[in-house]
Amino acid sequence: MNTIKKLSALLIVVALLGQPLAALQNKGSEVLITRKTGMPFQGELLAVKPNALVVSPTQETPGEIFSVDIGDIETVEIIKKSKVVVGMLFGTLIGGGLGLGISSAMPPPDPANNLGAAIGNVWGRALVKGFIIFSCTAVGFLLGTLVGVSAGANKRFHFANLDSAARDSALLKLSEFAALKGVR
Repeated sequence: MNTIKKLSALLIVVALLGQPLAALQNKGSEVLITRKTGMPFQGELLAVKPNALVVSPTQETPGEIFSVDIGDIETVEIIKKSKVVVGMLFGTLIGGGLGLGISSAMPPPDPANNLGAAIGNVWGRALVKGFIIFSCTAVGFLLGTLVGVSAGANKRFHFANLDSAARDSALLKLSEFAALKGVR
């Protein structure tokens, strides 16, 4: 019975200690901070405090976790992963499907025509259908690329020369990208 109590106590302690560790497993967005001195720094945004950003260096820039004073920051850029390939893929599939649907809605050839005219009509229809499918696929590819580029665009926050209300608003928006939310 004594071992069951010890085991229960150990499980409770591990569960309580595991909660702060689980919070650290949330990944913050990768940021590029440009200081007013012009020196850039790239890392993972861990937390947003009222007067500082807590940043963890990335594997490319190893070091210790540190705090950057808001007064020293010119800009903070959220680095997003590119969505161009996904946009291209979906645009191409949607455009091709739309072209296929439009081309299949064309009326069938007129059976009253003689055989030679029907054969020419079939080949002409195949060319028109192919052109419709190709055109819709190409337009879908281009539109998907544009959507992918805009969806993967980096978000930039400017901190230089901000009044306190605008700075607080920018910090609130920036905190959505931090690993630890609501630390303020």
